[in-house]
Amino acid sequence: MGRKYFTVLVVLIIILSAVSGLSAARKKRVAVLNFSNYGPRNIAFLKNALPESLSSSLSEVKDIRVIERRQLGRIINELALEQTGMINTRGVNRAGRLARADVLILGSISGSKKRIIVTMKAVEVATGKVLDGKVVKASMGDVFDRAGEAARTMAAVISGKGIGRLSVSSTPSGSKIYIDGMPAGKTPIVEYKLVKGKHRIKVVRDGYVDYETSIYIEPKKREQVNAFLAKDVASDRWEIYASAAYTFLFNDTLKNNILYTVGFGHTFDAFLISGEINFNYSNHDDLIENWPFSSGSVMERNYLYTNFAASVTYSPFGTWRYIQPYAGISIGYTILTDYTNTTSTNEDDRINLFSYGTKIGANLFPFSNFSIFIEVRFIGTAPKFTRNNYSWTGLGMGGYLEKNSEKISYAGASIGGGVKIFF
Repeated sequence: MGRKYFTVLVVLIIILSAVSGLSAARKKRVAVLNFSNYGPRNIAFLKNALPESLSSSLSEVKDIRVIERRQLGRIINELALEQTGMINTRGVNRAGRLARADVLILGSISGSKKRIIVTMKAVEVATGKVLDGKVVKASMGDVFDRAGEAARTMAAVISGKGIGRLSVSSTPSGSKIYIDGMPAGKTPIVEYKLVKGKHRIKVVRDGYVDYETSIYIEPKKREQVNAFLAKDVASDRWEIYASAAYTFLFNDTLKNNILYTVGFGHTFDAFLISGEINFNYSNHDDLIENWPFSSGSVMERNYLYTNFAASVTYSPFGTWRYIQPYAGISIGYTILTDYTNTTSTNEDDRINLFSYGTKIGANLFPFSNFSIFIEVRFIGTAPKFTRNNYSWTGLGMGGYLEKNSEKISYAGASIGGGVKIFF
């Protein structure tokens, strides 16, 4: 009985060893050939240096077997592919046989020292089929690291392990796609191979707001990204707006009130130039003591604040999709009209002032045709103006209404919000 179990165990060990050997044998042999240089002479050294670096990076990937470049010997210099950069089935097959490789990594270099463009392709020797391709754009200081990252991604595709697929579409179509910072073509793309893990997707098009998202790729699964690009009209459009804000006035004589605003303007890049009208009623009643036949009386008084202002607003984050902060300043002309129940409205009741202000706020959903905004303002006037106040002098019917004056400033802060319509 014991001998029987021993025999079975030996058979299992042999089978497992065979399976392991087959698995090891299935690792694809990859050779990195010299790249073609289409750039200036000062980057020509990269056609050898970059493949050497990539070969070292790929040797860290366990699922493929990288042929050391020193084993290729003089084969590298003899291959027509390295000289012409052309890819055809016959040439790839010959190169593969000479290098004893299943997959060749070919590439080219162009651009300048400040902005090097590296194009890499993994080509299957048996069929001449391009298994994967990457384009890397980087400076001299970053090109080795960026190209190494791209090569490791290609290695995963070559091995066929841990690979998922991504499809990207967009509105409008024909937009550029960047995956993990590298160009991946234009929308739509279908069944784009990616290694397992988190990837950054960016879709861009001139005249539209960039679309960015992150997605996790699972092996043997397909993910879909549908990018809707909002038209970047925030840099050149007209708008009308209206708001209401609760105002806190700094002078105790003047009661808090609601400030109403209507405006019209145009956006130039990040700047909104607008004209607006602001108005409110501010109560400043006089309590008159010793009023005849009573202990006191209230003289009802109101200031009608009418302000005509020009405003400049700056939006530092003009491409933010859902909320757009801004800050601005304004200058203008203010008329205060004093309505009193004992005086008529004439020139003496009107006060003309210079006005100024600052504001901060944010537009919500700024790329739609209709937006809501919230805003905090500081308002001020100059110079100080004379406010007449009244008191009863004397006793009973023998007294009289005396007019006095004080210097005050119409200034305060407001918080509120409103709506905007863009066209």
